[in-house]
Amino acid sequence: NTDIKSPLLDADIELQGMQSDDQKFYTYICGVIPVAQQIFFTRMLYRLSRGNAFVRYLNIEDELLDPESGEYVDKSVFYIVSIGRGLSSKLAKLCDFFQAAIYTVPNRADEYDNRIREIESGVRERKTVMESSRVSVRKILRSVADDGRGSSPMANWRKTLSKEKILCETLMKTRRYLTMIRMDGWVPATDVKQIKTCVQDFDSEQPGSIAIDDIFDIESAEFKKNHGEPPTYFKTNEFTGIYQGIVNTYGVPKYKEVNPGLFTCVTFPFIFGVMYGDIGHGGALFLAALYFLYYENHFLEQQRRGEMGELMKYAFGARYALILMGFFGFYCG
Repeated sequence: NTDIKSPLLDADIELQGMQSDDQKFYTYICGVIPVAQQIFFTRMLYRLSRGNAFVRYLNIEDELLDPESGEYVDKSVFYIVSIGRGLSSKLAKLCDFFQAAIYTVPNRADEYDNRIREIESGVRERKTVMESSRVSVRKILRSVADDGRGSSPMANWRKTLSKEKILCETLMKTRRYLTMIRMDGWVPATDVKQIKTCVQDFDSEQPGSIAIDDIFDIESAEFKKNHGEPPTYFKTNEFTGIYQGIVNTYGVPKYKEVNPGLFTCVTFPFIFGVMYGDIGHGGALFLAALYFLYYENHFLEQQRRGEMGELMKYAFGARYALILMGFFGFYCG
C-alpha cells in the first residue's frame, strides 16, 4: 500500500548500487504486462527469486492493443528490482512466459528526454504514413468501384472471372484429341433449336471450326448402354424452385415420370398450416415473408454483393414458401 514513487531500496543502498558497474549488486527490469497477469506474475516472481526480487505496478488508463491476440486489453507498467547478478536471465524468461514486453530505460534525465522525443517523432511519422495510406486506399477503392464512365471495374472483373470459371469447368468435361475437342451432354428438347442457332452463328464467323450432331435415338438399347438413362430436368422459377428442392430431398423423379413438385406447392404449405395452426405465429410468418417480397429487389442486390448472412440467405430464399405457410397457418388457426 506504499506510494508508487517511494523507493524500493534504501537511499544508501541505491547510492551504493549506482557507484560503478563492477560494484553494482542489483539489476532492474521495466516493461508492460496485462493487468490480469499481475497476481500470478508476482507469485512466480517471488518463488523464482526466493524473495530477492521486488516488483511494483502502475496501471495504464487507456487500453492497449495486444499484438498477440489483436484485441484491446488493460495493461500496466511494472518495475522489477532484483538483488544479485544471476537472476536477470531467469526474470527475462519469466517475463516472456507471461507475455510481458520488456523495454530499455535510460539511466539519465537527458537520455529520458531524448528517448521521449524519438518516440513522439516516431508516432507522428506513423500517423502521417497511416493517413496517407488511408487516402490512397480510398482512391483505389473508388477507382475500382467506379471508373467515371458509369462502369465498375470490380463488377467487370467478377463477370470475367465467372465466365473463365465456367469455361474451364466446361473444358474439363470434354474429350480431347489431336486437333479436336469433343463434348457430349444433355439439353432440353426445347433448347436444341437455340443451341443450333448459336453454333451456326459461330460457324459463320469461323467456318469449319465447330459442328453439332443431335441425331441420336435415346430410346435405343445401344444408346442407353453407352450413355445411360437420360437425366431428369424440371424447369422451375423463383416460386416453384423451393418446392422442387423439397421434393428432390426425398428423391428425384426419373425421366418422364410425373413431377410431384407442382402438387407440393399447395399440399406442403397446407399440411404445415394444419400442424402449425396458430393465428399469431402464422400471421407473423406471413408478414415476415410479405416484407421479403415487398423489398425483394433490395435483398437481391444485397445478396449479389455478398453482404447477406447465411441464416438470412436461407430465409430469403424460402420467401415464396413462407408466405403460403404463414397464410395457411393463420387460416387453420
